[in-house]
Amino acid sequence: MPLRNTAFFPKGWTLPLLLAALGCSPAEGPQGAGGSAGAGASGGSGAGATGGSSGSSGATGGSSATGGSSSGSGGSSGSTSGTGGTTVEPPKGIGVEVLDMCTDPAAIGTTLLRRLSRVEYHNAIRDLFGVMVNQGDLPSDERLGVFTANVISPMTLDNFTRYDTIGKSVADQVAASFMTYSGCAATDATCTEAYLTKTARRAFHGQELAIPGLEQDSDRLLGLYGSIATTDPTLAVATAVRWILNSPRFLHVIEFGTPEGNVSRLSRGELAGRLATFLWRSVPDDALLAAADAGSLDTAEGIRAQATAMLADPKAQPVLELFAKEWLGLGQSPGGTNIDQAIDAESGLVFSSLVQGTGVYPDLLTTLTSRGPAELAAFYGGTDQGNGSLLLPAERSGLLTRAAFARAHIKGDRPSPTQRGLQIREAMLCDPVEFPETNVNMNLPPDMGGTNNDLFELHASAPECAGCHTLIDPIGKALGNFAIDGTYDPALTTTTAGYIATDTGQLDFADTAGLLDVLANDPGPQKCFAIQSARFALGRNETAGDACGLVDVWTAFSTGNLSLKTLLIEVATSRLMQVRNTVRAGEACQ
Repeated sequence: MPLRNTAFFPKGWTLPLLLAALGCSPAEGPQGAGGSAGAGASGGSGAGATGGSSGSSGATGGSSATGGSSSGSGGSSGSTSGTGGTTVEPPKGIGVEVLDMCTDPAAIGTTLLRRLSRVEYHNAIRDLFGVMVNQGDLPSDERLGVFTANVISPMTLDNFTRYDTIGKSVADQVAASFMTYSGCAATDATCTEAYLTKTARRAFHGQELAIPGLEQDSDRLLGLYGSIATTDPTLAVATAVRWILNSPRFLHVIEFGTPEGNVSRLSRGELAGRLATFLWRSVPDDALLAAADAGSLDTAEGIRAQATAMLADPKAQPVLELFAKEWLGLGQSPGGTNIDQAIDAESGLVFSSLVQGTGVYPDLLTTLTSRGPAELAAFYGGTDQGNGSLLLPAERSGLLTRAAFARAHIKGDRPSPTQRGLQIREAMLCDPVEFPETNVNMNLPPDMGGTNNDLFELHASAPECAGCHTLIDPIGKALGNFAIDGTYDPALTTTTAGYIATDTGQLDFADTAGLLDVLANDPGPQKCFAIQSARFALGRNETAGDACGLVDVWTAFSTGNLSLKTLLIEVATSRLMQVRNTVRAGEACQ
């Protein structure tokens, strides 16, 4: 959707203001301002604010994470830049090597403009109004690494229409029972205006309704309400709530902060918003904003205390379950039976119980405990210990050996050492494998009667395939005893020995337990998990500018007995959460 078409944004959100929010000067324009055709990682590559024909009519065009080379259906080329602008791709992440790059403690990586995920939108509406929305009706999400982060494609007309449809439905529900939601009579203008102002601040991720550059937003919202309230108070409330939910300040996480050289320190409210986004995947509540306004987030000790309380809040548990699901690349079982649902829920429940309890990182690879119904214990051949706690047999050590991971990483009707090794390498080693750009035959050769691993080894032996498969298949072979339905079958393979290829050689392991031991106790995977936690918190990958902040996080984690709870709290407390990069007019759009 062209940014010049402001009809879909709240009144007053003109192109210059949107450009300011994106970190661009009005003269330059963000690339992609001419349309969503060929959208680049930070906003596309169509015509800029000064005009231009290329891409300006490509509203239905595709997106490209590598800078937007795809053109829209009406655009002549999606690669034409706006005047003076440049495209900034989302960084791919450096990995554990970033911990050796700390040279400037004052530096910080690039904060990207990020659209709310389906979970964040759902949770925000739930926490603001107590209304539940169907996540399937929301625009789809994008991935950056293993986690959801909508930082690649720009807002499109279709996406905004979806948001507006849902926003109108929510606003109408709130207005129809306004006394229940707000404690105000719709005809009580003073009470209603206070409610709208408070709600807008929470919806805007902790930012005050009127901030520098947006001083008139308060007048716009309350003026919109007042202009209708005299004749139809219910419609006035619905219109005002819809204005809030259609605002870019709600649909995106937009932070300004106060510049301090090359970094900008977040306001108290913005920091509260970041904490809520991280630990609740939602907006801050009144108590958190009150604590922020009182100065409780001004010190590391104060942030640590708030983060500890937030992590213990029931709202944190489903977020921790989401972390586990995305980190392990889990999906949904094709069935729908009670056992299927228990398998799908298990890893998240185990992860959240470890984090909210006394779990340490190695537990993720070694624990024999589980959470679920008696049927799940029977599936594994384990013991139901009551209260939803299960004890599993030795072959189910850690989350990688559970049925959900086995079911999620398959190829057709076969267990896939490739898919399993690929997920482990990216999620647990922070070393994703890039697939070849040329066409490669991904099909398996005919089955000649050997084991499953034999078939994949034959496929991997092709010269054009060996480079990638050498990095991933020997890892995934360690899980060759787990069938596509998650059952354990030693007859599936003759060996689970393998190795992890490194820059300097390889780490050999003799069997499944050997792989789990390396992943649990080697510093590399431990460092990677700390980095993945920061990525989840910030909604972006790390750059060299984040090195010193990540060193602080790793130090606290490694000296804190690798406590999972300590790690997440220290991420929340770190400088990474308190500042963003300062973007000046004329620089690249973020």
